[in-house]
Amino acid sequence: MTYKLLRVKEGICHFSEVTVQTVISTADEVIEDLKVPPNQELAEVSRTEEPDWVDAGLQGCYDALEFSRSHGRQQKHCVRLRRIVGVPMDTVSEDVRIAAFMAAWASMLPDSGQLELTFENNRWHAQKSNSGSPKPGEKEA
Repeated sequence: MTYKLLRVKEGICHFSEVTVQTVISTADEVIEDLKVPPNQELAEVSRTEEPDWVDAGLQGCYDALEFSRSHGRQQKHCVRLRRIVGVPMDTVSEDVRIAAFMAAWASMLPDSGQLELTFENNRWHAQKSNSGSPKPGEKEA
């Protein structure tokens, strides 16, 4: 599953494209499985080029596991971080984190509907579109 973030917030472009692969597993886990060397002509990166982006991608996958569990996911999943695309001028770690989160969410719960993204204080937040603001005790990514 691939998610592409391309938004402009407060006059700043935010871009990242992340691909994950999820399978049902015996435990929730996240695995870094990026192609080395990456295809730099396609703006792919690996830990060598952008270690902070890779860490953010892994965190986004972990965040999606927790968020999806709190929104009804029953089965355990293994999430493999397969591809990160970004450009230094328009990509920061937070963009990679939310793109990985959205890809993992869609991969684990494809029928759960869209999430709404908001951007506040240099951080992306995701919540269920039909719920408006989170209810007390409901988690935001």
